Amino acid sequence: MTAGLYRSFTDMNHIAVIGAGQLGSRHLQGLASLAVPTTLYMVDPVQDSLDRARQRFQEMPANGHVTALQAVRNIEELPDRVDLAIVATTAEVRLMLMERLFSQRTVRNVVLEKVLFQREEEYGRAGQLLTDNGVKAWVNCPRRIFPIYSRVLDFFQQDPVRSMQVHGGDWGLGCNCVHFADLFCFLAGTVVEEYDTGLVDKGFYAGKREGFVEFGGTLIGKAGKTSLWMTAVNGSTARHLITIRGEALTCVIDEVGGQAWFIDADGRWHSEAFNLPYQSQMTGTVATAILAGDDCGLPTYLSSAKVHLPLIRSLHTHLLQSGVDTSCCPIT
Repeated sequence: MTAGLYRSFTDMNHIAVIGAGQLGSRHLQGLASLAVPTTLYMVDPVQDSLDRARQRFQEMPANGHVTALQAVRNIEELPDRVDLAIVATTAEVRLMLMERLFSQRTVRNVVLEKVLFQREEEYGRAGQLLTDNGVKAWVNCPRRIFPIYSRVLDFFQQDPVRSMQVHGGDWGLGCNCVHFADLFCFLAGTVVEEYDTGLVDKGFYAGKREGFVEFGGTLIGKAGKTSLWMTAVNGSTARHLITIRGEALTCVIDEVGGQAWFIDADGRWHSEAFNLPYQSQMTGTVATAILAGDDCGLPTYLSSAKVHLPLIRSLHTHLLQSGVDTSCCPIT
């Protein structure tokens, strides 16, 4: 940490979680464990959401460092300085909220939920907004900070990843593909710049949330000599498996079952059990690193935008080619 660039941990930190729904409330639970002086704010226009988030927060052990949790209905009720904002809203309103927040408050750092935005042009606007306001930004694609994937990265250290396949039932090809595209970027060290939607089911399916869509079938990405295949079988409940291959090594991950199989060049294999961390177990660690000016492990906004954009572009084009009249890709 460079002296003079960051405020002391003894100062009061103001952290706002914007969007108090399912994910936002889990972020709040994670922030309950902070070991630095903190006042928390949760922002949501719906009182029931604020009440549920407060109830979940109160399930966590009491912590003298977190001096208050304030529930507010709009951004205008936040303090003038926000040291960290976690924007956990749905994608269609995220840029608008960022514009409001940055125009009215001084924000030092922000963590944005995925899917970032639904329109291609919003990525450039958001990037410029962050630059103009001097805000450091990360995107919550956390698989790269899961311990199991650090283990996988080490396994392929001498045999670079050549392909990754995600195959399973209806795991949410639209709303969750960016998680696996980011994981591929982390493990293979490259970004897919274009996707083939020829094997994606025509049209779309109703998303779990009203007003959003989902996709089925197979989305194929290529990056040089590496490839990413993501398949979601509509109507199936089969849990997804992730198969990662180098030239000689193979790893198979069952995230739901918590089991990983590592296969060496001679076909010998061993398995390792693991637990995926909950969001409530990660947010405190991420926030602590950000407030200290350290590497939090999440992808930066600029790197994540490069992962997002080819997906948004490809899925939007797929909708248009399927006869769907839409100006955006309505996933979140």
